[in-house]
Amino acid sequence: MFFMAFPLSPSSPSFSMEAETKKEPPLDLFEHFEKAPSANIENIARGVYQIGKVRVDQVAGTVIVTGIMNAPTWMDIEFLAVAEQGKDHESLLIVEAEPFHINLACILLGLTGRVPVSLWIEWKTEAGPLKRVPAEAMIWDREKNSPMKRSWVYTGSRFDDEGRFLSQLSRSVVATYPDPDALIDHRLKGGGEFHRYGLNEKALPPQGTPVSLIIERVPPEKGKEGKRGKRP
Repeated sequence: MFFMAFPLSPSSPSFSMEAETKKEPPLDLFEHFEKAPSANIENIARGVYQIGKVRVDQVAGTVIVTGIMNAPTWMDIEFLAVAEQGKDHESLLIVEAEPFHINLACILLGLTGRVPVSLWIEWKTEAGPLKRVPAEAMIWDREKNSPMKRSWVYTGSRFDDEGRFLSQLSRSVVATYPDPDALIDHRLKGGGEFHRYGLNEKALPPQGTPVSLIIERVPPEKGKEGKRGKRP
């Protein structure tokens, strides 16, 4: 078993909060999440690591993040998942993990650049067995009048000019409306249209149901890498 600690960015400003009076000042979330969370990586089995509340399995090719089924108050769904204190009024899930930890797990899984991934949502049914469905099955495409198509892409978010990791600040994890700060986006045309996506009520477990968001590595197509390496 071993542990490693990773800072978010060596150039990230330190976090401080001073009160002019004895009363606690209102929390500035942007300033609060500017501080890098600690990232101890625990090797719990061969190829399996725990980073905070995130588990990465290099053998199975998955990153597992726990959370709950949300009840968004906004009529449109712009996020499949956000972290706590994110834009939960328009998100299907609220995950318990820090975005920085999720991203580190994705890197350990070998995800780099813009690469396709599969997303699954799993929960325990009232009858007892686990149920797993594609994440996009829970999103309704109003224009197509059908569930959203699968086209998830890991982007890894970005850093600003001051070295701050923007997914950690915005709390955005998986976006259905284009968001360069999210860790995962999609490539579907029309994704930037307002009112495009809503909830697929028939596919959802009850509000507050504990769920797992599973990020799965997509194997490269056979022969695709070889063709890229050939000269014309």
